[in-house]
Amino acid sequence: MPQNFLYPQRDQPLLLPVDMREWLPEDDLVYVVLDAVATLDLGEFRRRYRADGHGRAAFDPEMMVALLLYGYCQGERSSRLMEKRCLRDVGYRVITGGLHPDHATIARFRARHEKALGVRHETLIGTVISLSREDDTLSDGEAAAIISAEVSGRRRNVHLTLTGRQHELAIQAYGLKLPVVVTGDLTFARRTWQLEGTVELDEDMLLRRIAETRSEDS
Repeated sequence: MPQNFLYPQRDQPLLLPVDMREWLPEDDLVYVVLDAVATLDLGEFRRRYRADGHGRAAFDPEMMVALLLYGYCQGERSSRLMEKRCLRDVGYRVITGGLHPDHATIARFRARHEKALGVRHETLIGTVISLSREDDTLSDGEAAAIISAEVSGRRRNVHLTLTGRQHELAIQAYGLKLPVVVTGDLTFARRTWQLEGTVELDEDMLLRRIAETRSEDS
């Protein structure tokens, strides 16, 4: 008697119902989040955009707030991973209605509305303890970094993403054991501290310290 297996039918059309609302059960967290966001007064968010409709179309603030809230409920605060979830995760796809905001758009929305969203914008002083370009969530020219910095009175390892010149300076800071000053949106998810949004490295201060250190060694 042949073995009895259920084989995937990947070439079968319409594997999911045409109506997205039928993709998940009625009591799924997605619909709880959407219903909750629908009751919010988002006037403060909408007032940040042009009232005449001119310019490039922006993603609906209600959708973006729901996307961030759903991600937070899932323990996900990384804008890069949220971008990927919008392509591959059914819950995220229902939230966005098939739209695909990229990580930069998600990060900019969070930074633009940080007060309304309660985002914690922080400047940290720390030392670089790790640098790597081997991360599948990174785009070209980006590098993952970890710094040891004080957060709420305790030393923490904080993950962040650096680009181009920032990465080059971080390599020098790592080699010379110099402190770095970075600013961004500080989050904590999945037992990991992360600095997200538009991460800024104080390049002027670091360049001065690099020059002073090399001058002392010469």
